Amino acid sequence: MATGPMAAEINVAPTPYEIPQAFSLVIFGAAGDLTRRKLFPALYALAHDNLLPERFAVIGFARREMSHEAFRAEMRAAVDQFSRLRPAKPEIWDRLARGIYYVSASFEDP
Repeated sequence: MATGPMAAEINVAPTPYEIPQAFSLVIFGAAGDLTRRKLFPALYALAHDNLLPERFAVIGFARREMSHEAFRAEMRAAVDQFSRLRPAKPEIWDRLARGIYYVSASFEDP
């Protein structure tokens, strides 16, 4: 909650959040350090807290060649290493991993 001299002038009402029915997240540079250290541990935490929709997809996009399975394995290892909720619980990870995909390409490709 806001405090200080201007706090009385700020009207802040709690807003209920809604989890959308479906959501897709595209991560550019998905093979990089930010994705491993921050993004996937945060996505896992959201899945752990049941804050992701049933139909949730992550499409990782990067130049490095990799299969969907290899990308999932790398992100699982990242969650196990960097998440505050480590190690990943298999039932939660499996639910999240069903929607994880990887696309290898470069912006120079027509």
